[in-house]
Amino acid sequence: MSVQRQQNLLNGNQGNAQRRLKFLYGIELEPFAIKLDVKDAGGEVVRKDFHILLMWEVLHEVQKIQKQFELSMLGPCGVDGPLHFWDNVATSRTHFVNEDPEWAPYRASTVPVDIHVDGIETYSNVPFLSYSWSSSLVSNICSFDLQFPILIVDEDELIWGVTDVQIVEAINFMVLVLGSGVVPEFDHLGRKLTRKLPSGAHIAAGYFGAFHAWTGDLKEKVQEHKFERNYLANFCCEWCIAHKVFAMYNAFNFDEHADWTHTETTMMQYYMTHVGAERSPWAMVRGWSIWFNLLDLLHLLYLGIVKDFVGTVLFVIASFMGPKVFLNDNLKELWTECCAWCKYHKYQHSIKVFSTNGLRWQDDNDYPEMDKRLKGANCKLVFLWLSDKLKNMADANEQLRCPLT
Repeated sequence: MSVQRQQNLLNGNQGNAQRRLKFLYGIELEPFAIKLDVKDAGGEVVRKDFHILLMWEVLHEVQKIQKQFELSMLGPCGVDGPLHFWDNVATSRTHFVNEDPEWAPYRASTVPVDIHVDGIETYSNVPFLSYSWSSSLVSNICSFDLQFPILIVDEDELIWGVTDVQIVEAINFMVLVLGSGVVPEFDHLGRKLTRKLPSGAHIAAGYFGAFHAWTGDLKEKVQEHKFERNYLANFCCEWCIAHKVFAMYNAFNFDEHADWTHTETTMMQYYMTHVGAERSPWAMVRGWSIWFNLLDLLHLLYLGIVKDFVGTVLFVIASFMGPKVFLNDNLKELWTECCAWCKYHKYQHSIKVFSTNGLRWQDDNDYPEMDKRLKGANCKLVFLWLSDKLKNMADANEQLRCPLT
């Protein structure tokens, strides 16, 4: 969804916003105004209304449509998804959903929630910060069905340490409501709520929500969480004391027993070394920890090394399909197959026709790689399709090797 459409959706005319939401999701929602302290054009601090979508209302409305609920919230495992997910989390990290005995009866009906923070630049180079959320049980390939907007704000208006904290307070309140399963009487600012779904009403027919993870780009991670140990610093990791210069904790030592692998930071250490305003505002959200800030896979993988891998594999497969004089025809055939795979799995995409130009390959002196303009979401889809195709090719080859019985 474009920045302009998100703005219209959240901050524009409420009637238009409602129609847009009904068109996107087939559900009835209305934006809700929260007050944020921001900078005006002259640099003065002003309090403005910003429209958000209340997360519990989204969950409630989506739950009414069974197929949409399975697609957007429960994922491929259906009703078994939440319990499987929390069981898997328990094998690696502590989380209150698994540790709190009062939560035990509700683990199977608690949807894990991921909060996404994305920096966006428009065609006029105006930076925006977009907050959205999704269920951890589903892939984030298709943002229209699987990722729901909360708020979008002009980054130039933000007062770091003030506006961002107010936004997190609003999100924390909504997450707490998801966990309670009941519509509150008042909002986080103490204002009485008068909504279509009245206070005291049960949300989403017995389903709950709990914070699982924060996701975002490296830049947004540093800004949102105030991490002094980050990718731009010598101490480059918030999870350990890996260092770009020190030999003892050399961050570029990828040996299995490298010294930095034994310096894992605990949350107790984080709280002891980060007091008051030094802490991430997300520390107020129940369930958050530095370990639930997920890796930026978009840039690390799908805008990084996966582009090289995908480009090489496409080139090799196309080369085996026939002489190089027909390479573009073979690549186009592979593109048609990829599009059919996306359609079968109901993934929306904007993948352009595969070609030697798209692989940045002109002759044998070039290294095939995907065009740098290929979007990360599209690259992820091509990667998933290729993984599926290679597995099928390997299975078929293995069957040919097997003797007849």
